[in-house]
Amino acid sequence: MATYSIPSGNATTSNCGYYTFSSYLLLQGGLQGSYFTNRWFAGNPYTTKVDSTVNFNWGTGMIIPEVASNYVSIVW
Repeated sequence: MATYSIPSGNATTSNCGYYTFSSYLLLQGGLQGSYFTNRWFAGNPYTTKVDSTVNFNWGTGMIIPEVASNYVSIVW
């Protein structure tokens, strides 16, 4: 998301505040997930991928295949 605030005029013509413009990047197919190999979202993500649904039950499986099954954090 990017947010920009700009004055609605200058001091000689208008004092009515700021306008804010917000923009979002939409990805086709789902939400972009950044997967970290720690539980604190520390450092750079190990991998990033688009998840079509956010409804997981890993049980005892690998959250990040061949890398981690515990202490993983994900931000979408």
